[in-house]
Amino acid sequence: MATYRLLVFITLCSVSALAQEFVYPNVFNDPERDAFLYGTFPDDFAWSSATSSYQIEGAWDGEGKGESIWDTFTHEGGHVYNNDTGDVACDSYNKYGEDVALMKAMGLKYYRFSIAWARILPDGTIDNINEPGITYYNNVIDELTEAGIAPMVTLYHWDLPQALQDVGGWDNETIVQHFNDYADLCFKRFGNRVKFWITFNEPWIVSLLGYGTGAFAPGIAEIGTTVYRTTHNIIKSHAWAYHTYNDTYRATQMGQVGITLNSDFVEPWDRTNASSVEAHDRQLNFNLGWFAHAIYKNGDYPEVMKSKIAAKSTAQGFNQSRLPEFTDEEKTMIKGTGDFFGLNHYTSNYAIAVPEYLANPPSYWTDSDVGSWQDEAWPGSGSEWLKIVPWGIRRLVKWVHDEYRVPIYVTENGVSTHDVYELDDKIRQDYYRAYINELLKAVVLDGSDVRGYTAWSLLDNFEWGAGYSERFGMHYVNFSDPARPREAKTSATMYAEIISNNGFLPENLITSPSPTTSGATSTTNGSIIAVIIVAAVFVSAFDMLTKTTKIQRLCLDKSSRGLSFRFTKGIAQMHRKKTLVETKMKMLITLVSLIVFVNVGDVRSVDDPEFVFPDVFNDPERDAFLYGTFPDDFAWSSATSSYQIEGGWNADGKGESIWDTFTHEGGHVQNNDTGDVACDSYNKYQDDIDTMKDMGLNAYRFSISWPRVLPDGTIDNINEAGIKYYSDVIDALILAEITPMVTLYHWDLPQALMDDGGWDNETIIDPFNDYANLCFERFGNRVKLWITFNEPWVVTLLGYGTGEHAPGIEEIGTTVYTTSHNIIKAHAKAWHTYDDNWRQSQAGQIGITLNSNFVEPIDRDDASSVEAADRSLQFNLGWYAHPIFINGDYPEVMKDRIGQKSMAQGFNESRLPEFTDEEKAYINGTSDFFGLNHYTSNYAWDLGLNLNTDPSYWADSDVGSMQDDAWPTSASSWLRVVPWGIRRLLAWIKKEYGDLPVYVTENGYSDEDVRELDDVMRQKYYTSYINEVLKAIEVDEVDVKGYTAWSLLDNFEWAEGYTERFGMVYIDFSDEDRIRVPKISTEVYAEIVANHGFIKGMTTMPTTMMTTGMANAPKALSVFLTSFITLGAYILFR
Repeated sequence: MATYRLLVFITLCSVSALAQEFVYPNVFNDPERDAFLYGTFPDDFAWSSATSSYQIEGAWDGEGKGESIWDTFTHEGGHVYNNDTGDVACDSYNKYGEDVALMKAMGLKYYRFSIAWARILPDGTIDNINEPGITYYNNVIDELTEAGIAPMVTLYHWDLPQALQDVGGWDNETIVQHFNDYADLCFKRFGNRVKFWITFNEPWIVSLLGYGTGAFAPGIAEIGTTVYRTTHNIIKSHAWAYHTYNDTYRATQMGQVGITLNSDFVEPWDRTNASSVEAHDRQLNFNLGWFAHAIYKNGDYPEVMKSKIAAKSTAQGFNQSRLPEFTDEEKTMIKGTGDFFGLNHYTSNYAIAVPEYLANPPSYWTDSDVGSWQDEAWPGSGSEWLKIVPWGIRRLVKWVHDEYRVPIYVTENGVSTHDVYELDDKIRQDYYRAYINELLKAVVLDGSDVRGYTAWSLLDNFEWGAGYSERFGMHYVNFSDPARPREAKTSATMYAEIISNNGFLPENLITSPSPTTSGATSTTNGSIIAVIIVAAVFVSAFDMLTKTTKIQRLCLDKSSRGLSFRFTKGIAQMHRKKTLVETKMKMLITLVSLIVFVNVGDVRSVDDPEFVFPDVFNDPERDAFLYGTFPDDFAWSSATSSYQIEGGWNADGKGESIWDTFTHEGGHVQNNDTGDVACDSYNKYQDDIDTMKDMGLNAYRFSISWPRVLPDGTIDNINEAGIKYYSDVIDALILAEITPMVTLYHWDLPQALMDDGGWDNETIIDPFNDYANLCFERFGNRVKLWITFNEPWVVTLLGYGTGEHAPGIEEIGTTVYTTSHNIIKAHAKAWHTYDDNWRQSQAGQIGITLNSNFVEPIDRDDASSVEAADRSLQFNLGWYAHPIFINGDYPEVMKDRIGQKSMAQGFNESRLPEFTDEEKAYINGTSDFFGLNHYTSNYAWDLGLNLNTDPSYWADSDVGSMQDDAWPTSASSWLRVVPWGIRRLLAWIKKEYGDLPVYVTENGYSDEDVRELDDVMRQKYYTSYINEVLKAIEVDEVDVKGYTAWSLLDNFEWAEGYTERFGMVYIDFSDEDRIRVPKISTEVYAEIVANHGFIKGMTTMPTTMMTTGMANAPKALSVFLTSFITLGAYILFR
C-alpha cells in the first residue's frame, strides 16, 4: 500500500510540476479546501448556458408584443446606467439562429432561456393571444431541438406585462390566476418539446429590488411590507402552475417543473461561535428559505422568519405580522411543488449575529438581525456586489442538499467584466474553472445530487440597472453596431473543453496554459525529476509519521477512486499546519518547499522579504519597494472632521448644520445614522490627542464647525462657547507638541445659510469670509496651517448634483457649476483676507484641499486615451486648481466642452459660469500649498464628443472610466487599492501646476463595520501608499511636505453612516462612552513616523499576500539545492 501511495504521489507531483494548471489566487488561505480535483461528472450531466428574454431579444414592440414593466421602466429614464434600454439588446428576436449555432459549436446539451409573457399575451391575460409571439418561441425551440440541444424554459424572468402591473402586479392576488393561464398556454403550445420548466427566476430579486428598494422595475420602494406580500403571491402562483402541469400535462409530456432561487453562500464569521453559525443559517433561511421552505418542506415559511418578523411587527405597532400567513389548505397545495431545485449563485459573504434592531420604517434588511460583508482580499469583478469565492458554491450546494433533499441544477453562475472589448477574458476563464471544479467536489466528495451546470451568460446583454456597462457573456456583442455581431471569447472555448471532457482530465491540463496560475512557470525536466525524487522520500516519511491527517486523506486515499489533487497554494503552505507532522517531517517539507519554489517562482526572494503589494499590478519595476527617509521637516498627521467625530450637535449654543437637518429627515443615510453623538469628541478630544501623542504625530488636521462658532452663519451671532471649545483643542495640541492644521469648511454649512440658497447664492461669499476672518482672529496666533475648503468637488457633486449628501439637491448639469463658482470666489476672498490682515503678524499659510483619483489611460499608446485621462483630471482637479494655481480661470477643455454642449442643449449661454477679468486676477495664485486627498485610481478612455446628452457633469467630459477587477477592494464600493496611483497623481500635479508645496491631506482605507483590531489591509495600504509618496519625493522630486492618514478614528462616514470604518482607532458606537481601542495600523503608522520612513532592518512589514518571487533563480542554484535536499532527506530518514 505504501508503494502504491508513493507512485500516486509521484504522479501527482509530476502533473503538478508540468501542467501549469489553473489554481485560484491564494487569497483564500486553505490548501485542503481549495485543492484542485481531477475527475468527471455523471454521464447525463446537463451542460448549459443561459439568457433571458428582455436581456437579449430586443423587438420590444415587434409583431404584436405588449409592453412589459422593463419597457416602461427603461423608457422613463433615470433608472438604468446611461439610460440604456433593452429595445434592441442583442437582437436575438432576429438572430436566434446564430445564437443556437454558437451553442452547438460549444457542445452545449441544454439552453436555458425565458419566454416574454408580454410577447405571447400582450396584456397578460389569456383573452389576447399573440400568435407571432407563439411562432417565435416555437421556432427557437425547433432550432434547438434540431441542434440536439434540450430547451430549459423559464416562464418568468422579470418582464411582467405592464397591463398587469397597472392593476398592482405581484402585489395583487388576482395575478395568480393570470400567471396560471399563461403557464398553461406555454405547457400546451411548447410542452411536447420542452421537458424542463422553471416557473420563476430569482423571485428574491423580483420582490426585493422590484418592490422593496425600487432599483428594478416596477420601481416600488416598500422594503418592509410589500416585499412580503409579493413573495406570498409568487409562491402561490408557482404552486398553482406546478399543479396545472402535474394534473394536466405530466402524464403525456413527461417533463419536470421547478423554480430557480438565488443565493450567496453565507459563511459564519466564526465557525466556533454558536451565534455566528446561527446567523449564517438564519440568513440562508431569510434568503433561500423564504421560498424554498414552503415549496420543498412544509408549505410554510421558516419558523425563524415567522417568529422574528412577527415579534418586530408587534413592536413596530402593526396589528399582525408583516409576513402574511398561508392557510392550511394553501400549505398543502404548496408543499412539494418542485421536481428539482434551480440554484443561481455568483458570490459569497460572511455573516455575524447583530443585536435585535427595530427599524423605523421596517425593513427586510434588518428583520433577520444578521450583519454581512465580504472579504477585501477576495478578487473583484465588473459588478461591485460580485466577489470571486469559488468554495462558496460547494458549501451552498451542500447546504441545499442537506436542507431540501431534491435534485439540484445550477441554473446560473458567472462573472462580469467592465464594458471593454476584451476577447481573452482571463478572469471569466479562471472563474468558470474554479467554480465548476468546486461543483465537481460537491458531486464526488460531498454526495450532493447536482444534475447540471449553467454558465451565465451565453452573450453579453442588457444587465438590468447596469445597462450595458457590465458584461457577463462568453460571446462579445458589439452594441454600437446595428448588426449586433457576436464574437466568441476565450471563455467559450475553455467552457467547451470542460464540456467535451465532462469535467477535468489531467492529461488535458498538462498541455494547457494557465491564465493566472500560481504554479510552475519555467520548470526544467531535470528539476522535475529532482522534485519527484524528493517527493518520493517525502511520501515515505509522510506515510510513517502521519496516518490519519486530513491532508493525507485528501492527497492519497481519494486516488483509489481515480481522482488526483493539486494543492492550490503549493506545498509550502503545508508547514503552516502546525499539527500536521513531527519535527523531522516539518524539516523535510521546508526543504521540499525550497526546491519547488526555486523552480516555480511562487514565493518572494529570501534576500527581499519586505512587503510588496499584491502583484496583480504586474509591474515589478514600478512596484519595487523603496527604502529611505522623508525630509526632516516632514509633517506626519492624521485627520478628522467636525461633523464626523464631535457630536454635541446642539450643545452649548451650537446652531443646526445642513447635515443635522439631512440626517434628522431620515432616508438619506444607512440605518438612518446621525452625527448627533458620533465619537463624542466634543467631550473626549483629550483622549484623541493622547492617542496622537502616543503615535508620535507632529500634526493633526481637523475642521471647525461653522455653526458651532456662528450658529446662524453670520458674524452677528458669535457663540463664545464654541470659540472656547476650539481654543481648548488647539491649546491641548500645542501642549502635546502637535501642530494644528485647521480646515474651515468640511461640509457642515449652517442651515440658516442653506435656507437662503447655500452655496448656490452668491451672497454666501461674505458670510464665509466673516467666518474665516473670525477664525484667523481668534485662533491664528496658534494655527499656522489653514485650509479653506475640503473637497469642494464632493460638496458640489454629491450635495448639489446627485443629492446623496446634504443638502440633497439633484441638479447635476447646472447647479454643480454655479456652486463651484461661488466656492472658488469664497476661497479667494478668504485667502486675501488672511494675506492682507494676518499673514505678517501670524506667519501662517493658507491653501485648499482638493480630491482626486489618479486617472490612468487605458492604453498609453493611444493618443485619445491619453487625452481622455488628462481631460478627466482637468474636469476633476483642474475645475478648482486651474483657477487657483494657474490663471484664475477654468481649464480650456472644460470651457470648450461645456460651452459646445450647452448650445446644443438649447441654453443661451454656457452652463459653466464665467469669471470677469477682475475676478480672474483676484483668484489667481490664492494658495500657499496644494492640499491633496487621494484614495484610489481608475482607467479612462475617450468616448468621443457627444452633443446629444442631457445636461450632466458626468457626460460633459466624454470620458469612460473603470477600475481593474484585479485591484483589491475595500468596504467602500468606490475604493480599490492602487498604490502606484498616488505617486503618478503627485507627479501630474507637479507637471501641471509647477514645483509647489503639496500636503497629502487625506489617504486611507475602509473596513466593514466589524470589530477587527488586526486591520491587515489598512496596514498594507498605509505601508504601500506612503512608500509611493516616498518615491514621488526621492525619484520624481515632488515637493511633498506632509502626509495625513484618514482617519484617526472610526467615525460617521456620511451617507454610509457607521457601516464603513476608516479609523486607525476602533470606536464602539453602541457604547455610550464611545470607548477607543487602537488597531494594529496605529502601530504600523507610528513605526513609519518614528523611522521617518522605511529603514532596512528597522521596518516591520505587514504579511504579504503575493509577491513576484524567484521565477528566474539560477539553474546552478536549483541543481545544488536538489542534491542538498535529497541528501538531507536521506540523513533525516535513514
